[in-house]
Amino acid sequence: MNRRVVRQILIALGVFAGIILLFVAIAQVTG
Repeated sequence: MNRRVVRQILIALGVFAGIILLFVAIAQVTG
C-alpha cells in the first residue's frame, strides 16, 4: 500500500478510537 492509504487508515482508526474513548468517558461520568 502507498503512504497516503496507510495515513488515511491510521487517521480513521484514530478517530474511531477517539469516539470509543469519548463514549466510555461519558458512560463513566453518567454512571
